[in-house]
Amino acid sequence: MLMRYRSVKITVLSIIFQALFQVTLYYVLGFIVVDNINDLKQNIGIIAIVLFIYLLSIYITNILKARSEYYVIQDWRQKVDKIIVDMSYSEYNSMNYSERLSIYINDIPKIRELVFDKYFSMVQYLFSSIWILVALYKIHYSMVLVALASGLIMYIIPRVLQKRLSEEIKNVQKAKEQYTSKIRELLEGFNTLLENSALLKFLNKSRRASYAYAEIQLKSDKFTAFMSAALNALNFI
Repeated sequence: MLMRYRSVKITVLSIIFQALFQVTLYYVLGFIVVDNINDLKQNIGIIAIVLFIYLLSIYITNILKARSEYYVIQDWRQKVDKIIVDMSYSEYNSMNYSERLSIYINDIPKIRELVFDKYFSMVQYLFSSIWILVALYKIHYSMVLVALASGLIMYIIPRVLQKRLSEEIKNVQKAKEQYTSKIRELLEGFNTLLENSALLKFLNKSRRASYAYAEIQLKSDKFTAFMSAALNALNFI
């Protein structure tokens, strides 16, 4: 739907070139490794030119993003205007005017945030990946295979860890509810324990409930620490 707008097409084209210049910059940074100072001076000049073009592409792309959002949002608002104008008296009054105002003030900006940001990010990620694979292929085709395998691993492992993390969070929540229930029970019956000189029973039960809850929390924290280390290792790889 978005690609039917000319401003969006131009923005997408700019994003593609920005991704290309970004990968090119990564590539030319390797020119810093040289055998003599003359080559270093020359290569620094090349790097500076590519860096300038990359930064310029960022500026132009952001301007085009803003301009495309401007035109599309104006179009959406005019469409809402047209829908309202075409309504009958009863149709218009079937909804409070403040609810219709919310469409202009809240709904359209929310759609912009959800649609535009995700769409442009997806395009940039896609073409960055394509240019990176092309650059790796220029080095050696095996690098592409390594990159694809690494990408697959980095896609699967975080999702497996995230599933386990969700289970740990549920366990902690359940343990918290059990601990809250146990302490509430002890506090409600404290007068009875006090009258029967059974305060030692209060201390023992409270301590056992606290240890049971703390152990679940500690187990969850240990997994979180492991997950953090594992994700950092994946990022490094």
